[in-house]
Amino acid sequence: KVLQRRYGIGIKLSQNFGEQISQLEDYLVEKLGKTSVLDGVPIRVIAPMARSMRPHRLQRGKFLYQSGEEPEALFLLERGVIEMQPSPSPEDPSPTAKIIEPGHLFGVLPLLTDKRYEASAYAVEDCVVWALAAATFHSLSSQYPLLRRSLGRHSRGRLSASDQAKAAERLGKTPIFGRLEPAELNQVAQSLVLQH
Repeated sequence: KVLQRRYGIGIKLSQNFGEQISQLEDYLVEKLGKTSVLDGVPIRVIAPMARSMRPHRLQRGKFLYQSGEEPEALFLLERGVIEMQPSPSPEDPSPTAKIIEPGHLFGVLPLLTDKRYEASAYAVEDCVVWALAAATFHSLSSQYPLLRRSLGRHSRGRLSASDQAKAAERLGKTPIFGRLEPAELNQVAQSLVLQH
């Protein structure tokens, strides 16, 4: 119980032993089970995920990842505050940053869609972040399809400019939208959301 309350001790012990100690795994299973996206997912699915996560310390003022980079991992914020800074686009030249607080998973949609990060993850203060490597995530989600479905059900994002162009083109070929002008098709495509 001490290790679960003082996760820092568990992290240091795990680093010294070269592998995660079981008490830390139990702590992570409980923590992951409390996230909104994994609520209701059986422990047998969450446990392998928790077993594979590794802690990372991130100093205030540093980026965990930047917009445009390939997705490396699924992240769970343990301590600190992360600001998600979306990249400006022609449609939204001044996007609003989003704050990630402890107990939240992030970096999910890029892993599910195999697309680059559309926002930079910036440490507003010193942080501890748990990371599940992309290759491990894909392996686990193949083994446990419920994991992918649960995460996908709760993950949404705006379409990229290239995806919006493809969507407008496809919409124009459908009977419902075929009579719209290109500018109107673009407006419809801009309002679409990506959900996996």
